Amino acid sequence: MISAILKRYIKFVELIIIALIAIVFVLIVHDNFVKPSLSTSKIVQNTGKPKNINLAKFAGNKRPKPRNYYKPILISNIFGLKNVRISDTAPKSYAPDGEAPESKLNIELIGTIIDTNFSKAVLKNLDNEKTNGYFVGEEVDIYKSEKIKISRVDNCKVIIERRSGFETIKCKTMDVASVSRRPKSRPKPTRPSEDDDEDDVMDEGIKKVGENQFEIDQDLLDELLEDINGIMSEVRVIPNDEGLKLFGMRPNTFFYKIGLRNGDTLNMINDVELTDVSNALGIFQELKGQPNFTINLTRRKKKLTFEYSVK
Repeated sequence: MISAILKRYIKFVELIIIALIAIVFVLIVHDNFVKPSLSTSKIVQNTGKPKNINLAKFAGNKRPKPRNYYKPILISNIFGLKNVRISDTAPKSYAPDGEAPESKLNIELIGTIIDTNFSKAVLKNLDNEKTNGYFVGEEVDIYKSEKIKISRVDNCKVIIERRSGFETIKCKTMDVASVSRRPKSRPKPTRPSEDDDEDDVMDEGIKKVGENQFEIDQDLLDELLEDINGIMSEVRVIPNDEGLKLFGMRPNTFFYKIGLRNGDTLNMINDVELTDVSNALGIFQELKGQPNFTINLTRRKKKLTFEYSVK
């Protein structure tokens, strides 16, 4: 009798437990599936177009954290990173077509050649006395401490691009004139013609007195050498194994007036070999006050020696 009663109670308890489990299951389904579906359907209007939903609520409304937030991590450098900037602000950067602060580099702007298509700046590294010319976009190889590129070339001014931004280098004196050229393309190497005679192009004050022999007026030579830095910026100079090859020479330039031509290679001046633009500038400086000098050159694969007497 007692066992029969216990069996009935056990079945009753089992039914209650099953009912409770079913209720819990229904509530879970309602809260997770039915209720969200009903709330979303209310957003849609009669026209069928959904209302604007503030997605920021669902995204958590997160914003990028400022750089200062990560400063302790950068300082500790737990990942062993190299070249990590700890400064709060990014380095200043200036547009190439705008103004830039004056550079503190020990580099001198000797001169500029303003060209419609290809402008050029002649720079000198005062630390190693190396000089070279660069077109816009070229890397300044006379400065090895960091990567520097030519961004813009103006009249007696050049803007360079460094890691820290753009900087300006200007001529020390405005006496260094910039040469303006307007060719349609970069000057091509030209070979002097066979009938090219120096007598036809001798400037007043320069006279041909013999085969490859010239007389130069002292005042004219001093005037031509007055701007020594500008001499090398008047032509395009390409160093090679034999010396310095000249291109882009115009009739009113120093080299043209003393009888040199496009395509000539300067080998030596006063028996001193020409290795780069820098030592050529130093040699030209030494010509001041000398009574005579010689230039050894190669023209159309022929070795020539020009002798000059200063009167």
